[in-house]
Amino acid sequence: MQFLNLTILFMLWVSPTVDDTRIVKWKEDRPLTWADFKGGPDYRAGAGSVIVWDTRYNYRVERRDTSYILTFTLDNVMYTDISWVMRDQMGDYLLGHEQTHFDINELFTRKLAAAFKDAVFTSNYKAEMDTIFRQNRADCGAMESKYDKETSHAGNHNMQYRWQLFVFLELQKLPKNY
Repeated sequence: MQFLNLTILFMLWVSPTVDDTRIVKWKEDRPLTWADFKGGPDYRAGAGSVIVWDTRYNYRVERRDTSYILTFTLDNVMYTDISWVMRDQMGDYLLGHEQTHFDINELFTRKLAAAFKDAVFTSNYKAEMDTIFRQNRADCGAMESKYDKETSHAGNHNMQYRWQLFVFLELQKLPKNY
């Protein structure tokens, strides 16, 4: 049976505070479980499950002479109350597909942290941050789309496993840096 997955890319400029009981932060030693998908299914979506994730970040600015030093905190989170699965679709295979979506966002959260750290900010730092963020999100969205297309939304098992390995290896190349 081919599973259809719909991923909502829910990304915000600087996220508002969210009750931590409604999120799961990405951790290497804490894979997702179906219990994390607490939202009600949308039967019109044509999907077996939906994961809603976000890269949240905040920053602090310190001015030194003519330089602007920015310190960032980032999180890759899943929103449990709006992520969902249809009961008859629950299985390890589809969960692995959703986990890989979350892992792809983790990869781009790390890339965003690296880009912020490498940037030289001026007094126009808000626009400069926005440019970096938007490019990162565009690149992440392109990879997420390619992943869903090549795996046929989890329907192509061979490509699904290839993608899982690819993302795992990419995460190993870029250790958590935030």
